[in-house]
Amino acid sequence: MIRDQPLKEINSTGHTHMMWMVNDICPFKCWYCPEGTWGGNSITEEHYTWDECSHAVDVMCDHYEKGWFLLTGGEPTNWIYYTKILQKLHNNPNWSVMTLTNLSRKLSFIEEYIHYNDFVSCSYHPNVIKSDKQRELWFNKIDAIKDKTLVCIRVMMDPQHWDHCLDMFDKLNDSKLYVEPVRISNYIDGYDINTHDAGVDLEFSYTDEQLYILDRLETMRGSDYLKKILETDPLETTLTYTDGVSDKFKSIEAWAALSDLDRKKRTKFKGWDCEIGLNSLYIDPKGDIAKSVCKGARQQMFSSFKNIDNIAWPDRPTVCQYEWCFCDPECLISKRKK
Repeated sequence: MIRDQPLKEINSTGHTHMMWMVNDICPFKCWYCPEGTWGGNSITEEHYTWDECSHAVDVMCDHYEKGWFLLTGGEPTNWIYYTKILQKLHNNPNWSVMTLTNLSRKLSFIEEYIHYNDFVSCSYHPNVIKSDKQRELWFNKIDAIKDKTLVCIRVMMDPQHWDHCLDMFDKLNDSKLYVEPVRISNYIDGYDINTHDAGVDLEFSYTDEQLYILDRLETMRGSDYLKKILETDPLETTLTYTDGVSDKFKSIEAWAALSDLDRKKRTKFKGWDCEIGLNSLYIDPKGDIAKSVCKGARQQMFSSFKNIDNIAWPDRPTVCQYEWCFCDPECLISKRKK
């Protein structure tokens, strides 16, 4: 997929996106997810009203003109304004919506909102979806939505449920789905511990055999899915190596290249010029705004929904200070080695 050569530049177009962590509450509370993503108590109404939210979205849409809103959490489908924001963005032809969800809501609710999404990324957590009945229900939800929008399944390769994960992954060869095996690593260390060892501790949960298999698993991209995503996703990414050779990827192939980089731990860009904020933002559950997830995780916010009319928009690249880029969409933001 990618060359075994050091990188010196990543250049992406069609990658304007707002990464919006709409809440910090999730019913799953997985052992490998940092508590900050599920153990919060941020009550949206205490921080901003719907009118303030709607106005802030209008301002961001006007400034960045065209792109994606990526709604995450917590579990974003539990957010009080979830259906309102979907309906609002659905009426704007320049903006698309992607929801990152664990499909914990009832099927009736999912079927009601699904057509407002251009893309849904569904994380499968076998440490919570444990019984045969739970698993049947979860995959029934996939079957119900895969004809209504683009669907990705991210199989969390839990070492405590390894055989089941492999079995599920092998069975999910469906022309309408994109299926990704996800290596579990402690991305919280990406900003809590700014060292070369950041994120390695959870890998000790895997056996050598499991790591060997993980290194060789590849995403499965269904033919119907590929046709639709190429018509929908404008992303184009060029990877340039230190020997001057470049590889170009379009849409889903760019994400597959990123997955390859991630599995091989090649998402370390400390000292590089990174264009965070120029075509992307991060919004936290309180409505505070940062140039990126890595900045937001460290509470380096530069505006908020309440102050959106006075925002000073980023206008130049930022030198990366961190050992590890742990956010997939931000790994593909244009950046170059200095």
